[in-house]
Amino acid sequence: MNTQQTSGLANTSTKSGWQVRPVRPGDLASLVRLEQTCFAIPWSEQSLRSDLENPSVAHYWVAESHTAGIIGYIACYQAADTAQINNLAVMPDFRRQGVGEHLLSALLEWAHDSLITTVDLEVRASNDSAIRLYQKMGFAKVGVRRAYYSDNNEDANIMLKNIP
Repeated sequence: MNTQQTSGLANTSTKSGWQVRPVRPGDLASLVRLEQTCFAIPWSEQSLRSDLENPSVAHYWVAESHTAGIIGYIACYQAADTAQINNLAVMPDFRRQGVGEHLLSALLEWAHDSLITTVDLEVRASNDSAIRLYQKMGFAKVGVRRAYYSDNNEDANIMLKNIP
């Protein structure tokens, strides 16, 4: 499992009673639960396990509540000096409390420290709250993938951020 990730935000408690930290080996079941709760087409336990066993490519951070356990996570793949965000999930009861922003900040700080030059992602064209978050964090729409999501043939916006 990838426990080598570091970030200035990792292991930092917030006033809201949760912290962002690198993923740990025991977090797999919580990631599966988040996937099943947050996504129409969740990643399988085996897919997540495979990612966590490949720390040179896959990087994960979780948001952990002091009372509710893991309430969110963010994941990316790294290839040379680029990173692609695969997933950002936050449990419904914890949305709009800064969890997603803190997770994204941890990933971007890691990207900067790791000499990543660009971070990109796909986001459902209808996911206005996610698009606003990504724009707030400096991502710009650079394209569209038509009928990208197989559950409803929805388009995906391609968003990109250059890392200084």
